[in-house]
Amino acid sequence: EYTKAMSKDWHSGHFCCWNCDESLTGQRYVLRDEHPYCIKCYESVFANTCEECTALIGIDSKVSKITDLPKAHMKF
Repeated sequence: EYTKAMSKDWHSGHFCCWNCDESLTGQRYVLRDEHPYCIKCYESVFANTCEECTALIGIDSKVSKITDLPKAHMKF
């Protein structure tokens, strides 16, 4: 069994997260500096945090205009 990713062919067990080495076959992943990361590692290593509550802003977070943000998340 093999997978196609990053315009290459990989044995299923060889296409892994650059950080944790878990298999990415059949999983969502993010490329950063030409290295694949699982979502969990990408968010823990590279995600921004909210200035107000310090929660991670994940890859599936929607970008809003400042006027659309809850007041607790606005800084003036």
